[in-house]
Amino acid sequence: MKFVKGFILTATLVLATSVFANTQEEVCYNSVEAEVTLKRLLNLHPDKLSVYLEILDKRNTTPEVKKRLRETAFWVYNRKDLPENDFKELSFMRCITRTN
Repeated sequence: MKFVKGFILTATLVLATSVFANTQEEVCYNSVEAEVTLKRLLNLHPDKLSVYLEILDKRNTTPEVKKRLRETAFWVYNRKDLPENDFKELSFMRCITRTN
């Protein structure tokens, strides 16, 4: 009986962890797609970074969100010349490390 209870407890913990990991992976995937889109736009119009930053400043969001979006914009801008696959991998790793 102890084995069954232990197995059920272990299975429950593993499933709970895998659901969190799946959700975290989905969030990071969406984040990567947004950063890739920003990268493509900045490659087409590199002079528009200042316009993007002005739009961020005018948005009605918390200062913490503005700070994070601004940091992401500069992060993407500084890596806009990377090949897209490398950029996606680096962006995904950055997201995973930030959310842990």
